[in-house]
Amino acid sequence: MAQPSPRTDSEARSILTVDVSPFFSQDPTISTSQRLASAKLLVEALHSFGFAKVIGHGLGTHEISEALGWVQKIFNLPYDEKMKAPHPPGPMPHRGYSGIGEEKVYSQEDIEAHVRNGKGDISRELRKISDFK
Repeated sequence: MAQPSPRTDSEARSILTVDVSPFFSQDPTISTSQRLASAKLLVEALHSFGFAKVIGHGLGTHEISEALGWVQKIFNLPYDEKMKAPHPPGPMPHRGYSGIGEEKVYSQEDIEAHVRNGKGDISRELRKISDFK
């Protein structure tokens, strides 16, 4: 099982792989601390990147392919069809479709990287961009 560990700057942008098998295992030797380590790594990945590569979930290739097929069907829908299921106003619940240009997609990390690269602090400029939600 992957364990949280400090990473160098060059590794910091790597997508984390999280083994969630401790949550599905019937093995009595799997400890609470192993489950906690897996959960903490998942939280770290979601906090840092917004997603993670998840292994040990027990889903087979067929189930994954079927799910991806449905995702592709939804992705290929015309804009008007997608807008029949709009994202509700406000942050909760987070579901539905957000149209193009309706969300801000920058983070504090983006701003800090901009500053580190000598491009100045862009946070004030980014705050001027309207968020439609």
